[in-house]
Formats: sequence, structure tokens, C-alpha cells
Amino acid sequence: IKGKKQFREFVEAWAKAFPDGKIVKPQYTDAGDTVIAQFTVEGTNDGHFLGLPATKRRVSAAFCEIVRYDPNGHAVSGSIYYDQYGILAQLGHVKPLAAAA
Repeated sequence: IKGKKQFREFVEAWAKAFPDGKIVKPQYTDAGDTVIAQFTVEGTNDGHFLGLPATKRRVSAAFCEIVRYDPNGHAVSGSIYYDQYGILAQLGHVKPLAAAA
């Protein structure tokens, strides 16, 4: 994701795929010019996700977001980590890893 526009598109795509989606159990760590957010995302897949059809299944997935800020408090970089395979398995688009082995 590069820039505000692409970040907005990323967030809007998630909102369309999981319209009842919510963030639960957020934890924030202040590390000076960096903030680390750890949280769980929960929601029902009622829209296309990564070009795949909606499954109406519930998803619960852990996320970690790391954002670095400049001295004026503006975000200058960020990273988001999550288990996309795990989400796709919960949605039924791929086999769970144990079943795939």
C-alpha cells in the first residue's frame, strides 16, 4: 500500500467484505515515534474478499499494525501483519493447513 488513497481503498475493501466487521481486544504500545497496535478482527463475510465470492461465514483473525510517525505526528510508514491463509481457511476457500498436509 502506497499513500493515503491506496490505504483507504484497502480499508474500504475490508468494510465491503465484512460489513459487520469490528476490532476487538485492541492493545496499543507507544514506542516513541512508532505505535504498535495488536487486535482481533471479527466479522461475517457478506461481500467479495480478494476477488472471491462471499461465503456468509464468520471470521476471527489476529492483526498487528505498526505505524511510524514523523516529529509532527504524521504517519510516514506502516506495516500490517495477519494470517491471510487462516482467514481464507475460515471462509472455506482453502483447506486448513492440517487438512492440506
